[in-house]
Amino acid sequence: INGFLSQVAWYPDDDLYVVVLCNSTSAEPGNVEAQIARVVLGLAEPHPLWVELSAAELERYAGLYNPGRSPFLVTVADGGLRAQGQEMRPLGEHRFASVRDPDRVVTFEMEGDRAIAFTAEHEGQVTRGERAAASTP
Repeated sequence: INGFLSQVAWYPDDDLYVVVLCNSTSAEPGNVEAQIARVVLGLAEPHPLWVELSAAELERYAGLYNPGRSPFLVTVADGGLRAQGQEMRPLGEHRFASVRDPDRVVTFEMEGDRAIAFTAEHEGQVTRGERAAASTP
């Protein structure tokens, strides 16, 4: 049945299971699960240090990338970078973290002054995609 999402995580060293059930497809159960686990395990929330980039600098990353399944669209909007619609903030060295979920990090590979590929990391999952030819968002 459509209309819900879930996240299950097991932390064997701490004998901890966290289960999050959401009755909405717009929810982010992975983010909620991570927050619950951090509280239970006594871990601090991540607070990344953002750096400032100009709109021209952000444009170097904008484009359409191919991770092998569905396209990965990176755009510049409202003075910031968006990856798959999520607002991303620069961490420096071509790395960006999601504003809503700082554990979601995208790192761009550069060739000259233009990104040619990305690597997205979140909850141990790594996705890599190369820039699609002649991509313009």
